[in-house]
Parts: sequence; structure tokens; C-alpha cells
Amino acid sequence: MALPFYVVYARDVLGITLGMVGIFLSAQMLGSVISNLLWGYLSDFFGNKKVIQISIFLGLTAPLIALITPADLSQLFIPLFVLIGFSMTGQMIGNTNFLLDISPPKDRPTYISLRGTLRFPVMIFPLIGGIIVQHISYTFLFMVTVLSVLLGFILTFRLHEPRERVPVKEMKS
Repeated sequence: MALPFYVVYARDVLGITLGMVGIFLSAQMLGSVISNLLWGYLSDFFGNKKVIQISIFLGLTAPLIALITPADLSQLFIPLFVLIGFSMTGQMIGNTNFLLDISPPKDRPTYISLRGTLRFPVMIFPLIGGIIVQHISYTFLFMVTVLSVLLGFILTFRLHEPRERVPVKEMKS
């Protein structure tokens, strides 16, 4: 919900220059590229549930950093965008691989397609974020984001790592 508004917030509230926008986006791309090494390792050795949990936790830190960053320290937004890159990439990798882990091989195309279709309502979240910023404040938007991401993080503990399943004993005939 808050993702499209970090740069606007930095411009409107922190007074960053237009040149800093390029640095922020470069930091996000750097975080995305570097994080692939971490997510691949975690996925292979600890499972995709951990990738989802860690990436959501990192996503939780972004609005918190935005909330506590004073105007004279707008450079703190550079690590914020690195974290956004880490978080977005981790969630994409973790969620997709988790879905592939839990879906039967013959139904994987259907599961992936259904996931894309069911994500459609998420597309309106930035619109809701814009309404919140326009009528309330950036602070309220970031707080709503923290609470919703925190709820998502808590719900990840209900996930079961599919790679830890106890194999079903084969029936003897």
C-alpha cells in the first residue's frame, strides 16, 4: 500500500532533490540483485517458509524507517530502498516457490494462474494508499502498512514447510 509513496514522501516531507530519486531506485535494484544470493541459499537449505517470513519482516522495516527518519537525515532512505529490494524479491521468490512446493506437479500451471488472478484485488492497494495520503497523512499510511504487514508476518507462522512433510508409507500389495 505504501510502496509507491516512499519517494513522494521523501520529496514532500524530507525535501530530497530529484537526483536522490535515481539513487533510491538504484539502491532498490542493488538490494534486489544482492538478495538473490541470500534467498537462494535460504530456500535451498531452510525452505521457502523462512524466505517468506524474513522477506515480510524486512518489508515491515521499510514503513518503520520512513516513520522515524528525520528530515535532516534523508540519506537513511537509501537503506530503506535496499530493504525494499530485498523484501520484494524475497516475497516473489518465496511465495512462488512455496506455491510450487505445495501444488501437485500436474496442477502447477493452474495454481500459478489462479495465484495471479487472485492477486488482482491487491492492485487497488496503492489507490487506497493515495486516498489515505490525500485525506489523512503519510504517517497514517505508514502505520496502516506496518499493521497490515505485521498481521501478514504473524500469519506466516501458521504455514507448514512443505519440505518437512512426513512421507506417506507406501502400501504393500
